[in-house]
Amino acid sequence: RKTCRNWIIIRDEEERIREHYELLLVNFVNTAKPQADVNRQTNIILEEILTEGHSVDTLNYHFFLYFIKVIKYMSEHSYEYVIRTCKDAIAYMDGKEFARQAYYRMFLLQIISASIQMKFFEEGELAVQRYTNYVYKNSISWFKVKELNVLLSFHTSRYERANEIIEEITGKTSFKGQAPADQERWT
Repeated sequence: RKTCRNWIIIRDEEERIREHYELLLVNFVNTAKPQADVNRQTNIILEEILTEGHSVDTLNYHFFLYFIKVIKYMSEHSYEYVIRTCKDAIAYMDGKEFARQAYYRMFLLQIISASIQMKFFEEGELAVQRYTNYVYKNSISWFKVKELNVLLSFHTSRYERANEIIEEITGKTSFKGQAPADQERWT
């Protein structure tokens, strides 16, 4: 009975936090609501989750909790907190016996985006390197993260690094297989 009761609590809490996350995505992030509205809603959700809910130690629960925090900090333009929260999420996942690569990629992309905003080259470069470990080389995702790497390099005045990346991309035989619209931005 105790096992069944625990399972129900875990399932209910995961479902509740997932619904909050989806609410934020559907009603705020994807509709380009004012940042103040997004922030207000994330604060309400976090207060409810952290004061009224049962904290459960599952990968899914923590993924949604960390990502709600990321949305909150993004709405505040608190990019250092975005990076810190993403690093905490990654550390949590590193401590698990298993983790979903998609979860890693989502947090790493947020670190890269925040690093571009904050002009934190080393932080962003490390995230790019780790991200590329989770995708197939020369895949669309690989090309997209390389594009972010170029932006990071430009925003941090690392023009030689940006040029190296562009030369690396355009010199690949797989580059020729990309859609013409995707090739156009690199040439």
